[in-house]
Amino acid sequence: MDMDFYYDLITKAASYVKILLTVINLAFLLRPYVRKRGDAYAGAVIYGLVMIILYAIPLEMKFWMAYFVGAALSYLYLMAMDKRNGRQKIFLFLSFFILEYLTHSIVIEEMNLIADKTGLMEFSARSMEAAIATLLLSEAGWLVQRFLFLHVSLRIFHRVYKRKRENLSARELVCMAIPQVMVIFFKPVEYMYYDLYMQCMEEGLIKKYIPANGYICLFSITAYLAVLVMLALFQRLRDGQEELRQMQLADSQMAEMKAHIRQMEALYEDIRAMRHDMGNHIQVMEHLIEENHGTEAASYLRRLKREWGQAVSEVKTGNPVTDVIIREKMREAGRRQISFQCDFHFPEKTNVDAFDVGVILGNALNNCLESVNGVHPWIKISSSRRNQLFLITVKNSYAGDMEWDRERGVPLSMKKGEGHGIGLANIRRVARSYLGDMLFEQGEDSVTLQVMLQIEDDDDCFTT
Repeated sequence: MDMDFYYDLITKAASYVKILLTVINLAFLLRPYVRKRGDAYAGAVIYGLVMIILYAIPLEMKFWMAYFVGAALSYLYLMAMDKRNGRQKIFLFLSFFILEYLTHSIVIEEMNLIADKTGLMEFSARSMEAAIATLLLSEAGWLVQRFLFLHVSLRIFHRVYKRKRENLSARELVCMAIPQVMVIFFKPVEYMYYDLYMQCMEEGLIKKYIPANGYICLFSITAYLAVLVMLALFQRLRDGQEELRQMQLADSQMAEMKAHIRQMEALYEDIRAMRHDMGNHIQVMEHLIEENHGTEAASYLRRLKREWGQAVSEVKTGNPVTDVIIREKMREAGRRQISFQCDFHFPEKTNVDAFDVGVILGNALNNCLESVNGVHPWIKISSSRRNQLFLITVKNSYAGDMEWDRERGVPLSMKKGEGHGIGLANIRRVARSYLGDMLFEQGEDSVTLQVMLQIEDDDDCFTT
């Protein structure tokens, strides 16, 4: 058997191993971005099977077309399993194959440089056995280095790309794809250059390695860094936007709190005014009764009772701020024919700030009013305290399967557009400021939010 037989056998085996290793890395990339890990594995396997079939069947197809067919079928499968974040999945596939190409180019140029400096090519020309050994060594080294380099690159990608559950807008996708598109346009030029070089080698015009290899490697390294730097800049921009939204929400919540306080002050002013006038009301009632004006006395009493009921809050939590917030949400629930039960009690004589609790209650009850459903919808709010732990529980009826953000452990917001999900982020921010956290649970017909705070009694609080 001649050298061509061994060359074909070794290179074909290396190609199949390359496809297998690519499937492993693709599954590793997709895993955090889909709801079920099995979908990531299946999507990667679909790509691998397509590539094996296209490689095994001698079709007249460009290499980039084979990549496109495999990626497209894998993408369609993932979208069928999880229809969310379609543009993000496009960006993931595009980034994967660009990183794969760049790491491949860098490793190839590095191995060519090693072969040139160590005289490996001269050694392979001594005998067929030396040529086979050199080919096996180079193919194994290429496969191992390529796999490890790409795997490390994907780990860096995961670390930099933090917002794994957020979709990209069309504008963001275009901006993020600019470095990838630059590489796509360069690749045909590189292949044409290599074809020209091989033709010159066959005709005996040149005998050495391509003089521009170093420049191709430098381009690949620069493009590789550009892809990761662009991703890091995008994440930093999104973090800044998130901080700005939270600041805006905090400002709006502060304005809402001030409005609650004004309502509370007006409420208690009305109560004080009625108490002040109570003596006059009693005198009027005594006068009507003494003169036997029973009908007028009854009418006057009904009016007095109605005004008193309007002035006195039907919610008694132990704090005027939480009284006003819960009362407003209770009235809104009543207008929408939603049953509302309240067993919340503010922890008195502790370091808990009423404004912080107001942020938790306001956002939690807003989420309940947004998501509550069922034939007989209901909302329940309660609190309990055990030693230094204060637990707020907000529960509402919910029929159906709720989509979850597994990374943060919260349900995905039903709101669309900018600002969605910020309310839950603010609840968690307040809870963690008290060394606590929040927890969501979905039952058969309900969703429960529990917020735990670590509190201290006033006697335990010290000032410096």
